[in-house]
Amino acid sequence: RAFFKTEEEAVRGLHCYIESTAANSVISVTLPTPKESVSAEMLQALVAAATDAGAQSIQVRSVEEEAHLYSEFVDERFLRVALKDLSVEELESKAKNAIPSQPPELNPPNDRNGLEDLICASFRRESEALRHQGVSRRQGRAKPMPISQFLRLPDVKSVVEKSNLVEAEAIALRVYTGPMYMFYNAVLRRFPEYVVADLCGNMYETTISIICSGITKLSRTTEIPANRTLYRGLGGVLLPEQFWNDTGQGFLGGVEFGLMSTTTNKEIAIQYSGLEKQRAMLFEIQAGRIDIGGFLGFLSQYPGEEEFLMQPLSCLEVMGRPRVELVANGELIIFPVRVNVNLKGLTVGEMVERRKALHLSMASNLAEELSQSLQVQVESLQGQCCDDELLMARNARATIREQFREIMDGHRGIAAETFNQEERFKELIVEVIDSKVQGNDKMKAIIEIIQGLHQDDGDGTSTIQQLFDRALSVDLRKFSDRNVLLSLRAGVFDFPWRDFSIKKAAVDLGDWAYLSLDPGQAAQLRRVLASLVRDADIRVVTCHQQTVSFDAFFAADVCLDSQKIQPCIQEICFLLTLSPTLSKLSLRGCGLSVADWVDALTILAACPHFSVANGVPVASFRAADMAAIELCDLGIDDDAAPVACALALRQSATLTCLDLGGNALGDSGCKVLVSCLSELPSLERLSLRDN
Repeated sequence: RAFFKTEEEAVRGLHCYIESTAANSVISVTLPTPKESVSAEMLQALVAAATDAGAQSIQVRSVEEEAHLYSEFVDERFLRVALKDLSVEELESKAKNAIPSQPPELNPPNDRNGLEDLICASFRRESEALRHQGVSRRQGRAKPMPISQFLRLPDVKSVVEKSNLVEAEAIALRVYTGPMYMFYNAVLRRFPEYVVADLCGNMYETTISIICSGITKLSRTTEIPANRTLYRGLGGVLLPEQFWNDTGQGFLGGVEFGLMSTTTNKEIAIQYSGLEKQRAMLFEIQAGRIDIGGFLGFLSQYPGEEEFLMQPLSCLEVMGRPRVELVANGELIIFPVRVNVNLKGLTVGEMVERRKALHLSMASNLAEELSQSLQVQVESLQGQCCDDELLMARNARATIREQFREIMDGHRGIAAETFNQEERFKELIVEVIDSKVQGNDKMKAIIEIIQGLHQDDGDGTSTIQQLFDRALSVDLRKFSDRNVLLSLRAGVFDFPWRDFSIKKAAVDLGDWAYLSLDPGQAAQLRRVLASLVRDADIRVVTCHQQTVSFDAFFAADVCLDSQKIQPCIQEICFLLTLSPTLSKLSLRGCGLSVADWVDALTILAACPHFSVANGVPVASFRAADMAAIELCDLGIDDDAAPVACALALRQSATLTCLDLGGNALGDSGCKVLVSCLSELPSLERLSLRDN
């Protein structure tokens, strides 16, 4: 059940219903209107609809009188079958109506077959006339067919391909040309209110958007009519005052909220002008290359209407005084208008690509911001570095910009649909923003390298160049890993940064070896690590599959007695140099050799306050080229003997006197001492009194 305000709306609405019926069926339409108000045009339109649907017959009745208003068959085969059920009198009546100017004279009288032949002959003549015009039983009506077949028709396919229409756009535009147009425009205009209310909230957003997309594409290829004139009938609508008088807006006219159908055929437009309501009006529109809309004739359900469709929110400006023309059924008021078509709508493709376009635009802005930021960093080196170093900085800037462009190019190659996936879109946004930050971080690290923060005690220039080349080769996106930045700042690329960067209590050094560092790298690594662990609470260190526990890593007095520290003594001592307070270290019962203690004391020399190892005062013997070492009456026992020997070996070239009198050395301590004598070629006096 549907309600329509006008006969035209009723025809289109019923037409939509009839098309959905099965072929060879009998269609019965009961109109909620008195018999006398049903026009012949409406009845004929319903018959045409049934014809196109392949129905057997159609019957039209009035709901008030249950009166039989009209009945017609759409195929001669069905007509002959139905005629068999009629009496001779009924057949004679039908024959007279079929040939009113020549009443049938039958011989013999009451010849049923002759009457049936006359009626069918009239039906054939009418059908032949319509076929000769190239249309169906309604003027201008297209023959229904499956949409897939329709889109393959040569005339349709060529325009679709030329205009780059997608299937959804072609379907939506074709649907618009049928009865659904009034629902779409009711939504856009919010009028008639009863139609909008009956939609129960369905606003057809997707369909209307796709229709507008198709119009935009078609308008780019639609040819301008030869006389550059389009017409639009107003269906008896009374135009508001703004079309007649200037109400302070500076022009006459208004904005059409709905989709606006126009035609090059003035006669078609007159049919929609409202002549039957005695207030016929017509827009006469001057078309241009921009303000033309899209031609729908190639896919319209009514190709004879030669329809040009314009976007919603088109502005209509009256360009002259209205004029009156006399037409067959009355007077017609014609408004010459100019249409400014709404050009802001996006096509389906543009809507699909909208997020991608926004993303790439943002990425382009970020690239420019990164370029400016890099330039500022390069300029900060002016007056601080030589020309070669400035050239290195400029080359770094160019490399970082190129790496950012490569990331952008990768995003350009991603399908537009991917950007409409929420999680993936978020990932891409984060990646491009992070890449800008990482570009700045990379430049800062390179500038630190250029400024010589990583040079060693030897060939500093060589070290800087190696670090510079290494920094440039690192992928920009890897700078999201803070460990990469730490590696560059420290100049050490195999150090296990992770546990330090997140300040874990248990630190795992894996198989990292302190011996892989040269003195310059050790110093820089120490500086970077010290800033990381300043407020950390390290309790456990694992290295070379050995675990060492600390009561307090940053204590002044560190005791690691009886732990299996020998395999990682160098690495543990290096970590202890990070402590700014270390003064005493006890490693009793750890099984350390003299060589282990030589390494330990060499590394721990970087601690400014370190002074005692296993009870042996070591701070007094850091100077090179000492001739005598006196360690008397200190209680040095067998566990401390390797420390004393290590002190002696560090002065092996110049040491002549080693005094260990008054201590607690036993046989094992003396054996350690004797094993080192061969490495003390200058030693002249050894005192072991009172042990």
